[in-house]
Amino acid sequence: MLSRLLMIGCAVALCLFVNSPAKAQKPTGTAKEHSWADDCKYEKDKIVCSVKEDSPQAVGPLQVPNSSLVVIRVTNKSPFDDCTLGDIKTAEIKPPDPIVTILQLLTKGMTGAALPSTFKDPGESISAKQQSKRTPAENLYMDLKAMQKTIDDEITNAGKLLSRNSAGAQDVDKLFSSPPRTKADYDAPATANRVTVTDVKQSLNDLLAEGEPSIESETLHQGILRDRLKDILVKGPQDPTDVDTIPADELLFDNLSGKVVALKANYDSVSAAHTQFRALLTFFDQVDALVKAAGKNPFEKDVPILPFVQQTATTSVSCSNNFSKKVTSPQIPVTVMYQKDPRLSVSVGPLLSTIEKQKLGTTAISTGVDSSGKPTFKSVFAVVDHAPVQVVPFAFLNYRLWNFSGKTNPAKRKFVSVNASL
Repeated sequence: MLSRLLMIGCAVALCLFVNSPAKAQKPTGTAKEHSWADDCKYEKDKIVCSVKEDSPQAVGPLQVPNSSLVVIRVTNKSPFDDCTLGDIKTAEIKPPDPIVTILQLLTKGMTGAALPSTFKDPGESISAKQQSKRTPAENLYMDLKAMQKTIDDEITNAGKLLSRNSAGAQDVDKLFSSPPRTKADYDAPATANRVTVTDVKQSLNDLLAEGEPSIESETLHQGILRDRLKDILVKGPQDPTDVDTIPADELLFDNLSGKVVALKANYDSVSAAHTQFRALLTFFDQVDALVKAAGKNPFEKDVPILPFVQQTATTSVSCSNNFSKKVTSPQIPVTVMYQKDPRLSVSVGPLLSTIEKQKLGTTAISTGVDSSGKPTFKSVFAVVDHAPVQVVPFAFLNYRLWNFSGKTNPAKRKFVSVNASL
């Protein structure tokens, strides 16, 4: 499958010059340096980027929409040259894991900065006064201190809210890390080491039922206090004690503003987590429907390989989480040899025969002596060589009539056939 994709990629782009680029000459004067991006443009339904063969520049990184048709156009090309595209190697652009993002958002709450050590707190003397005798700056001080305590309490509660949401996200991560792999496991109750989809959905629904935290009222109150502080700064001290109170009001307001920002950051983290939780609930509902649907088996997936003829195809299978897109298993190498068993074949080798080997020939037998006293002989047929077994070289031309291999395990099947041999 991969080789087919590479062939498609070569058809998409026209040609690419791959020689080492020469060092670009810096332009003289104040002229702007020419960039590869200056030579890219849209032409109807394709994106064309031009490069010069005699002064090439590297192209990219160029970000384009998915399935875009990109063409590399080589200009200033020698008529004696041919430009081709090299092998295309691809790498998946993976979005960040939303579960990891949620956990990072909920790991630590913001608290805001503490008051500086140089802060002179006039609170004791102001509290001793009756409210009717306090100056506007002193009344603002008391209101700022009251709101500061309220914000501190809300930041503490926000920390607890972050912890609860973080626990929900960790349950999701635990479920994805140790998922059920059969329907029996999917329907089984939770244990100390595993969580169920039902429990996770209930936990996420409970978190969403708490509602979306907001600092709308706090921001409104902060704005009123800001206006009062501006008015006091414009009018100046109304009492000798205001010389110390007004600077204290400014420091308190700045500190309070930082705490409001911290509280908003905590609430924004919770809201971002809730957005992902809603998407997770929709995802879990879809998985539930697949598990419970008749004729569906989400615990198996057929990954077809394109058919080839008389070729060896090498590819791999990998799995990733449908929601987080995180790779959940290492790549599984796959090699398939596409070939046809021929009807005609040739067999050669030694043939072992258990028939005793006997070789006939002529042998001389003495018949006596002649008149001169010389021995005489006559030739007769006899066994001149023998062995208990014999090895005979042979060659057969085979024609396959029937194949009895069957359609069992193709990786283990035994090839048995009936052949006519000559």
